[in-house]
Amino acid sequence: MDPDADLLVDEYLQFLRDERGLGAATITAYATDLQRLRAALAAERTPLVEATGESVSRFLGSLADAGLSPRSQAR
Repeated sequence: MDPDADLLVDEYLQFLRDERGLGAATITAYATDLQRLRAALAAERTPLVEATGESVSRFLGSLADAGLSPRSQAR
């Protein structure tokens, strides 16, 4: 994976923990979501930092197709 993207994800998760006060289970859920997004982008050969609205929309559509609840999709 991309070390720059790893750093961005780590910093975002830290922000959620420290600034937003989210709990461990929620942080884990966000981390899992971001791993799934990165895997989907990798399948398209798109680095995280180059993700477009269209590629993220495709990913979100795949979550709906996989049966994730609207609340999980919104996360």
